[in-house]
Amino acid sequence: MERASETVTAPESKPSVPVPKLAGWWSSGIQFLRDTRSELRNVVWPTREEVYDTTLVVIGIAVFFGFFLWGVDVVVTRLLEMIFKWLA
Repeated sequence: MERASETVTAPESKPSVPVPKLAGWWSSGIQFLRDTRSELRNVVWPTREEVYDTTLVVIGIAVFFGFFLWGVDVVVTRLLEMIFKWLA
């Protein structure tokens, strides 16, 4: 976070040189790949243990909610069956 007393200067931009349309597309694609590679170097990748632990949590939550929703479905189905029997 920047402090109010610090000044921020805009990066100096290179003078724009007209480029043919195809060359502009090619150079912008190359620049995109360079920027992507640069950003990937800044990524903090999780350790194997972190990936394992979070995977177990996700699987556990998925199983829990699967059973929970199955139970809700059974209860709602039986209630609707009772209501329809009562109305018929």
